Amino acid sequence: MSITSDKLEYRGSVLYADFSDSTPGEVGETPILYNERRDLSQLIDRNGGQTVEAVARRIVGLFPRAEAALTSARAVRGAVIQLRESAPQRRGLACRLLLGYGTVTLDNGRLRSDWTHRLPGLVSQVPEYAIAGLPEFIAQLPAGTAARALPGSAAIHLLSGADDEAADNRQTRHASTLLKADTAVFTELRLSVGGKPRIVQARDCPLLLGRDKSCGVMVSGDTASRVHGRIGYEAGKFFYADESRNGTYVLTAAGEELFLHNERVVLVGEGAISPGAPLSQQTAAVVRYICSSSRLAMADERSGDTRPLAGRKRP
Repeated sequence: MSITSDKLEYRGSVLYADFSDSTPGEVGETPILYNERRDLSQLIDRNGGQTVEAVARRIVGLFPRAEAALTSARAVRGAVIQLRESAPQRRGLACRLLLGYGTVTLDNGRLRSDWTHRLPGLVSQVPEYAIAGLPEFIAQLPAGTAARALPGSAAIHLLSGADDEAADNRQTRHASTLLKADTAVFTELRLSVGGKPRIVQARDCPLLLGRDKSCGVMVSGDTASRVHGRIGYEAGKFFYADESRNGTYVLTAAGEELFLHNERVVLVGEGAISPGAPLSQQTAAVVRYICSSSRLAMADERSGDTRPLAGRKRP
């Protein structure tokens, strides 16, 4: 990074977050309010970035590291989902996130380069609530990072999130909206440990998970605590809460592997819970889960299919 007079030349990653709201009227005209833009900017700052622009329909951030930009994109997406869930009038809220890499210049607070002007047009091709990257950005990520070309666009690669061809991901994105309309939508959680299936209902919760014999969901392995976490049910949702010293890795229906430490996550779609170690390093059996809406039938609902998860990669 070099500074010339009032100009700052910067080589790094750029996060372009685009916001929209399909709600008619004044609400839809201002997707992200002032205080919400401030909070989203703070998320970028906490992940080692710098907010360059924050207006009602977009936020732009700069990052020295590609991994930090991707982490920030996930955080922004999660915050927007929470805003969408916060009130019925926000259900039309959506975001699209695009990541690029290259040399840019900050000229009196304005971003200038020979490539960033393409971002507003390219981000419109990204599915709602998806995170995508340009080839230059993908090249900065660790080898093996899951990315696939967006159909019809060689310039954009999806990193995580929305997949219009996957019902699991559509269900994940809209689960909270469904729950707002009917808190009894998610009434059953299917678990499988070591190939042994179990059905959990709301009345069974809370259910402890760990090595201790008193736990309702028993797991083995050196990375699991005697009581590692718990499965609960609240406001029509099943959730997993980590209560351990070394944390829990949870694979979501969107294909993301989240690390939780004294935090909790809603269980929707198909995924896995791995106490104390990433799934790729877990030597003991993981806890597979399937939590589907009663409005969305799953193909294996009657067959009791407990085949291992396939084709899931960490982003």
